[in-house]
Amino acid sequence: EQGPVNIRRISDPAPAVSVAEAKVHLRVDGDADHDLIAGLIAGAVDYLDGWTGVLGRAIEAQTVEMTLDSWPAAVKLPLGPVDPDSVVIVYSAGGADQVLSVAAYQVDVRSIVEAVVTPVGTWPSPARSIRVRWTAGAGASPSDKQMILQMVGTGYLNREASGAAAQETPFGPNSRAFATRVWEF
Repeated sequence: EQGPVNIRRISDPAPAVSVAEAKVHLRVDGDADHDLIAGLIAGAVDYLDGWTGVLGRAIEAQTVEMTLDSWPAAVKLPLGPVDPDSVVIVYSAGGADQVLSVAAYQVDVRSIVEAVVTPVGTWPSPARSIRVRWTAGAGASPSDKQMILQMVGTGYLNREASGAAAQETPFGPNSRAFATRVWEF
């Protein structure tokens, strides 16, 4: 059991879809709606990406840090896909931060959403808390980009939801997101 966990994004991911790509998709010329389109892209990515997103995984590479109150027997990284070479563990000892040698742990990437860090030997002690930092995300797939573009298109054309426009279209971005979500059992 890991106990209390605090997760935060250290670096934001690069946009999975550029404003220029979205403008081509929307058939928009000019820059009058540049900020609106950029905001729609950001909203779509926020909806889909991360441990709270409907996809349950990172889309583009981003640095994530998790803080734990104490050393568990193993550390489960809750956001993938995980770049195993990016994992860094920092612990507090004697009032100073120490970076744990990479030889002291191994990273087992079990699936797109599951990676576990286990000690090689025993964890150092005494440690009051540890911070585990890693890079999650491997780049937007064509399906990810299509979902984002569909969400941007729907938002652009239906800026105010009312009547029939307020309902999900069959095989729209939400149904596609549900179909491509990484489920953890």
